[in-house]
Amino acid sequence: MKRLTLLASACLSAAAQGPDLARDLIEKGYLSIQNGDAPGALALFEDAVHLDPADPLAAKQLGYLYLKANDRAAALDAFAGVLRLTPQDHQTALQRAFILQSLGRSGEAAQDYGGAVAGFRQALAAAPGRPEMEKELAYALLKTGATLEAREAFLRAVRLDPADERAAMELAFLQHETGEAAEALATF
Repeated sequence: MKRLTLLASACLSAAAQGPDLARDLIEKGYLSIQNGDAPGALALFEDAVHLDPADPLAAKQLGYLYLKANDRAAALDAFAGVLRLTPQDHQTALQRAFILQSLGRSGEAAQDYGGAVAGFRQALAAAPGRPEMEKELAYALLKTGATLEAREAFLRAVRLDPADERAAMELAFLQHETGEAAEALATF
């Protein structure tokens, strides 16, 4: 009976330490990344996510490490876990969509691109005036086939940051594609 009590106590103690131990593993994982040890970091983040599956940042980093290891299926699973925990994470939805599209799963990718668009729109509504976010929205809109809306997002990005040559080129290309030749020439 005493051994059973000790075992139960140890299990409760380990469960209580799960998030703390996971944080320690995450810190070690980031150090491994900085030191160029991607396989070591991958193992540490896998253990951290196992100990604390409710940590979306650890799961997201794990997804990126799987991508680095060229394991797209595992990356998809990790990113799906992130989206279950934080459905509003538009960056993760966009990353998942890119992977799905690269795997030829366009129908599923379209859903994630749509989620990314919704997330970018929410973020911009909460904090307008962010040219990088407007560009991200524009790229996601292009993936959903919303060319005119993408053009408008690039236009907002260029107005917010006139020095952004990439956004200006994307805008000019879309203006040309949508029959606005004069505007395209002016944008260049």
